[in-house]
Amino acid sequence: MALIRITKGHDIPIAGRPQPRIIDAPRPARVALQPADFRYLRPRLLVAEGDSVKTGAPVLEDKDDPRIRFVSPGTGKIASVHYGERRRILEVIIELSGEEQFLDNPPMTREEVLGLDRFALKNKLLQSGLWPLIRQRPFSKIASPDDMPSAILINGMPADPFDADPGAFLSGMEESFQLGIEIISRLTDGKTHLCCAAGASHKAFTQAAHCLRHEIAGPYPAGLPAVQIYHVCPPKAGEVVWYISAQDVAAIADYFTAGKYPTQRIVSLCGPSVLNPTYLRTRQGACAESLSDGRVQEGEQRYVTGGVLTGRKIAATGFLGFYDSMLFVLPEGRTREFLGFLHPGHDRYSASRAFLSTLFPKATRLIDTNKHGSVRNFVLNSAYEDICPVDILPQFLAKSVLAGDIEESEKHGILDCAECGLCTFACPSKIELGRIIRKGIDDIRNEG
Repeated sequence: MALIRITKGHDIPIAGRPQPRIIDAPRPARVALQPADFRYLRPRLLVAEGDSVKTGAPVLEDKDDPRIRFVSPGTGKIASVHYGERRRILEVIIELSGEEQFLDNPPMTREEVLGLDRFALKNKLLQSGLWPLIRQRPFSKIASPDDMPSAILINGMPADPFDADPGAFLSGMEESFQLGIEIISRLTDGKTHLCCAAGASHKAFTQAAHCLRHEIAGPYPAGLPAVQIYHVCPPKAGEVVWYISAQDVAAIADYFTAGKYPTQRIVSLCGPSVLNPTYLRTRQGACAESLSDGRVQEGEQRYVTGGVLTGRKIAATGFLGFYDSMLFVLPEGRTREFLGFLHPGHDRYSASRAFLSTLFPKATRLIDTNKHGSVRNFVLNSAYEDICPVDILPQFLAKSVLAGDIEESEKHGILDCAECGLCTFACPSKIELGRIIRKGIDDIRNEG
């Protein structure tokens, strides 16, 4: 076991952290698959509106690799398919029926599972629709089944301080988690790494075998797989590293032993606008209404699925993303303050020491979506590299991307960027640096 201390980063003291207890959420009336959750995916629709589907039945496939399929997280009817520009599929909404029916798949014993070779394991994962749970660095896209990763990393930490703690829901699932580790470790000739929080005492982690265990200490984004890979097993040129969450590792094991597509997901409902922040047991791709109904304050609120800084805005009637285990709710900031620049800022927060609130670093803040300023000219300063956990210079990197210089952006370590969103949050000019860097990463991938 190795202890890795990440000194750079930043924890935003927002109110609304969840209590580590799990409550059963009401059964959602609808679930959805959203192709935008999968980077660089060119989806092909395999169903039509009005079709009936079983849980685990194929709904989408990748045009570039039809082996990669995306299946229904529930039994019901295809209620609607929403399209965007140029007939791009935005979401496939499934209206759940009362009875759960699964595609036939014979359950296997632990010995039978461990008797499968690598080729058979890959085929089972591809056919089940669970393969998209495995992603790769660089590019944070679905792993290619034809690649041989130099290492595989299992993330046993909350990706975000508000995210659900894997240890809270792995209690009692130690055997499934261990079997999942052994399945995942067979997909590489390299090492399998398990990253957990420093001091984690959960049996699922302390008794884990067939992997190298690392304890990670540090502020956000220490829980992001990209940061862990950078410090634990960075890929060399031409190599890829696969990664997967601890919750999904246990789900894969359950699929093999139960023979049913695992639909359960533990989600953190949190944020300043949530009345009693907690963990909820729900279904993959569930509608936000089933989680937030009666649990959110009145008024105009913003719903964010995924991380506080890395998630995406959805409507109150929207759906959780495929990888998301957090629904964050905060007030919309619509008001403007007269002569706000003269305010000492005892109740405001900034990554810099611009406000009086700096004197109370441990106090939580009821932060809303107000930017407290408009976009201004870009000014070189140290606000970015002081909190960047992967030792790159975001301001010079962003300039090289804006200049269209791919080689220069690669020299500045663009593929090491964790896309944590801190540079955007800390930017005194209110510039979306994270979006600029993401465009640069996409340009490199498109150039091949």
